[in-house]
Amino acid sequence: MQMAVHSINLQEPSKEPASALMQAGQVAIEFLEQTDRAKKNQSFMIFWHMAKSAANHEKHYPQIEFEAAALKEMVAPSVSKDPSGWISPLWRDLENNQKLWSQGMTETAKAMGLGFVPILKKVSGSPA
Repeated sequence: MQMAVHSINLQEPSKEPASALMQAGQVAIEFLEQTDRAKKNQSFMIFWHMAKSAANHEKHYPQIEFEAAALKEMVAPSVSKDPSGWISPLWRDLENNQKLWSQGMTETAKAMGLGFVPILKKVSGSPA
C-alpha cells in the first residue's frame, strides 16, 4: 500500500535574535557575576548597572548611555563628590582595564551562544 505523505506547513513566529546591545549586556552580567566582579568595586558596579540596562533593551540601539548623576545615585548615593568628579576616575579605570577581561568576556559569550561582547567608550564631551 502506498500513501501520499505531505508535510504540514507550520507557521512559527519570527525568531529574531536579540540585539547586539542586549547580547553584550547579557554577556557582561554573566561575566561580572561569574567572576564576582559585580560587587567588587564601584567601577564594576557601574558596569553591572549599565549591563543590566543594556540587557533589557528590546530595540536595536547601537549603544547605551547613562548620566553620571544616575549612576552615582545607584552605586554611591552617599558620596559627597559631584557626579562628574566621582565617575571620571572610575570610568577611566574600566576603559583602561578592558583588555584584561576582554578574553573572559569573549569566552563567556561563546559559552552562552551569543555573538557580541560589550565595549566601553566615553561619549565625546561627557565624563563617561
